[in-house]
Amino acid sequence: MSAFFLTGAVQSGKSTAIRRFLCANSALRQGGFLTVSIPADAGFDVFIVPPVWTERDLTPEALVGRRGGVCEKRPEHFDGRGCALLAKGESDILLMDELGRMELEAHAFRAAVLAAIASGTPVLGVIKPEHNEFLDEVRAQKGVELFRLTAENRGETPAAIASWYARASREKRA
Repeated sequence: MSAFFLTGAVQSGKSTAIRRFLCANSALRQGGFLTVSIPADAGFDVFIVPPVWTERDLTPEALVGRRGGVCEKRPEHFDGRGCALLAKGESDILLMDELGRMELEAHAFRAAVLAAIASGTPVLGVIKPEHNEFLDEVRAQKGVELFRLTAENRGETPAAIASWYARASREKRA
């Protein structure tokens, strides 16, 4: 399995599980992206940033949307900044945290996500537990494995990620 996506309820610990895995495997060269929500007027600004980021990464070109209050999407920023992050250099693992509905009109980004999944580089990410054309297409890709994180199985998540990565690494070397 070349891609492992955590899915589940909001605030169930999906991104935390990924951060813990990466901290325990700090030698891995990380590529891909994270989306971060920063409080703003009547909601949150959502930015697409590299896996290791600072406030300097919160540029206007990285602002992919706003949620809460007035919702807004900026697909051109997914297509620009998001594609650049997915194409950036050699990586041991590509992060995609998270895939959802803001990307629906970002056609170049959507293609880049699918190409990254097919590339053979292990992909670790979060995918919203809902259905739309893009998310269903991601789930249908060969090599995609889903792990539904719940309160009951939260403790199993680190071992599940580690087991998946060991398998994905062996497949990549083969």
